[in-house]
Amino acid sequence: MNEITWVDGSGLARRNLMSPQWVVQLLQFMANHPYADYFRESLAVMGQTGTLECRGVDSPINGHVKAKTGTMSGVSNISGYLETEKGHHLVFSIMSNGTTQSILHLRQAQDRILNLMYEML
Repeated sequence: MNEITWVDGSGLARRNLMSPQWVVQLLQFMANHPYADYFRESLAVMGQTGTLECRGVDSPINGHVKAKTGTMSGVSNISGYLETEKGHHLVFSIMSNGTTQSILHLRQAQDRILNLMYEML
């Protein structure tokens, strides 16, 4: 719990902080939880549903990423599960915080990273 600062339960307070490593550990835990299928089904699918519906549509990761996004000014995060081209199942968390880059630029960078992971691993 040293990697998390929880101010409220909404997730909207700027003082809510957690490390990507903590998020990955939580996602790994949930992957083996009795309710893992329900949890995974609640996540957006790249290029298909939710906050990821318009992302990765014409890329190899379309349909291969199930994730949760988080966006505020200067913040863009995506964390979840990726099934690679070779069939490996990965857990990931990509977080950008306190940046002056545009959200569009950050999302494009995240998608490039996910495409590389999809093709290389």
